[in-house]
Amino acid sequence: MTGMITAATGIGGVVFTTLTGVLSDIIGFRKSFGIIALFFGISILAAIVLAGMKGNDSGSQN
Repeated sequence: MTGMITAATGIGGVVFTTLTGVLSDIIGFRKSFGIIALFFGISILAAIVLAGMKGNDSGSQN
């Protein structure tokens, strides 16, 4: 499990910096940073929702 998390954060770091650079060249730094921040916020919301669903699901198995 730890290896999967390490790989995911490494890949995420590469994708984040690449996307920031490419989008900055195309639409400017402020807009590109805003788009990436929005994606990050959506990712956090999805993680919270999924964690809540997992918590509700484990109680119904009794």
